[in-house]
Amino acid sequence: METEEDQGGRKKKKRRSKKEKKEFMEDEFGSGPLKEGKRRMEAEEDQGGIKKKRRRCPKKHQKKTGKRTKKETAAGGSGLETTQADAAKINPLDINNYEFYGKLGEGAFATTVLATLRGSKKHLAIKIQEKSEEDYDIILTESEIFKIAKDSPFLCHGLAAFQSEHRTFLVLEYLSGGNLEDLIDESGYLPRPSVEFYSAEIACGLEFLHERGIVHRDLKPENILLDEKGHIKISDFGLAVQNVFGDVTINGWAGTLRYMAPEILCGADYNTAVDWWSFGITTCRMASNMFPFYGANDYDLIIYEEPNIPEWLPEDLKDLLKKLLNKQPYDRLGVHGNIRHHRFYSSINWLELEQQRIPPPFQPSEEHLRKIHGKAMSTLDVLIPGPTSKEQITIEGFSFLNAIWQKD
Repeated sequence: METEEDQGGRKKKKRRSKKEKKEFMEDEFGSGPLKEGKRRMEAEEDQGGIKKKRRRCPKKHQKKTGKRTKKETAAGGSGLETTQADAAKINPLDINNYEFYGKLGEGAFATTVLATLRGSKKHLAIKIQEKSEEDYDIILTESEIFKIAKDSPFLCHGLAAFQSEHRTFLVLEYLSGGNLEDLIDESGYLPRPSVEFYSAEIACGLEFLHERGIVHRDLKPENILLDEKGHIKISDFGLAVQNVFGDVTINGWAGTLRYMAPEILCGADYNTAVDWWSFGITTCRMASNMFPFYGANDYDLIIYEEPNIPEWLPEDLKDLLKKLLNKQPYDRLGVHGNIRHHRFYSSINWLELEQQRIPPPFQPSEEHLRKIHGKAMSTLDVLIPGPTSKEQITIEGFSFLNAIWQKD
């Protein structure tokens, strides 16, 4: 560009006239899609042909929009790391958009890890499972139940579900209070007010499932989690079955031996009554830290023997347990009779309980979270070892994004 000297001998750029600028733009960019850009540029010139410079606001007045910086993803590509202001814009249906901090649990077919969505400080639990054709129905059923669970405060809520070629990902609310098994082990056994409270909340969760035709089939203290306030949440629907209404029955071995109802062990057909049996075993564990069927052969004891209920328990609690552990499923409390009317729960205000207005007897600390929260893991750390199968299966109807996600 041509230059001219000012009064001090310094060189400065020679301003082009409006006509010269127009000719330069036409030579450089030509006509077509840039015409609108040229018009905007020309409109910014003042009457003397000088282009106006836009003024920036001082930093203290600038709107905070969340600074974006480049960050390498686990796949080796380039992703966007965002601040809290941009968290809502991040796609929660992409595993590369999460940061991981440790394993919460690990089973034969699935691993659950602690995570956050990039740009958010809210902790989540992500269940990662390998796909296989034989587990197709189980994986789909669990996803469908987590969609339904959002309508009950006593069930673990699913926030999202998505899948890759070889894996499925269930994004769940993170429940930092541990599980009921931990609480029983730490306490030895729970005092009566705690047994009343927890068993009543579990009963509400079971009633919600049964009203929707869902049998859990693996109710036990390890699958009953506590949130940060101390309320219970029934979780792990991997063995659950849907569409069990009225006189409909199902069959098949499922559950954990010491919590399994006799009709399952005998190979008979069964219904929601099996959950009330497991509920009875769980309640006995809470009250005494003992199994009512325990010996050299648990299998035979459950089928043939009467429950061994500790004599030192209150009479109303012993009566409750006997009715829950009735070997005749159609006479079992929960199926036959309303459990809410049993005298053991005479002090419970069920309306306030359902609305979580009754303070929990135990307030969990954040110690559990501090133990597992540490240096972020990479996505590769979470997904290695790789898939054991070369199958590429798309599970129709598995993926979802819960409306609760947008509210948080």
